[in-house]
Amino acid sequence: MFFHDRSENMKFKWIISWKGFEIPTIGIIIFLIVFIWSLGMIIAPLTLPSNSVQDLTGSVGKVENSDITKDMNPYAKHYYDSGDFNCHTIKERSFFINGNQMPFCVRDIAIFFGMALGLGIVLFVRFPLKWWWLVGGLVPIGLDGGLQLLTSYESNNLFRLLTGGLAGIVTTFALGWVIYDMSKSAKMKRALALEPVIGEEQTLEQRKEESIEGEQDL
Repeated sequence: MFFHDRSENMKFKWIISWKGFEIPTIGIIIFLIVFIWSLGMIIAPLTLPSNSVQDLTGSVGKVENSDITKDMNPYAKHYYDSGDFNCHTIKERSFFINGNQMPFCVRDIAIFFGMALGLGIVLFVRFPLKWWWLVGGLVPIGLDGGLQLLTSYESNNLFRLLTGGLAGIVTTFALGWVIYDMSKSAKMKRALALEPVIGEEQTLEQRKEESIEGEQDL
């Protein structure tokens, strides 16, 4: 059941209690957004004709594949246009589904799915956040991607998948901790704000009882 505010039932519920778990509502919303978005990256290539998207290689921050995406259905076009601008979408660094290159590179897709997995975990599991978790989760992607960018080193899709997924998971561990802490604080403030009202209700009840007792004495 929800955290109950008797005076204002339509107020936003910061935390939902379900089967013994206290789940931040904001966390559920963010998880659903990330999960649905990530799932869509798999669905989009399946909605297109097989082998119709073969090479989206480009640069970050530029729209370079509009000639390929212009005839796509709106659902797939949304994902591929987003990938076109926000990801390099290099062919050799991408997975293919249904014979079509996916709208984002392997590392980006791993980050999104890692975020969804991480959020799914922290919604139900509470644990103290350790700073070295963040370091341990972000250093591999920094080294793998940084060395690839600055040197002749060339990573492979397995490393991209592992480092991206790990970075996504630990990032949302931190995000989930912040969301839960904020939600708990909001719930406590709400409860404290209700105390005077509850106290007034109790005082009124006591007055009514005293009045009834006085009438009976008469």
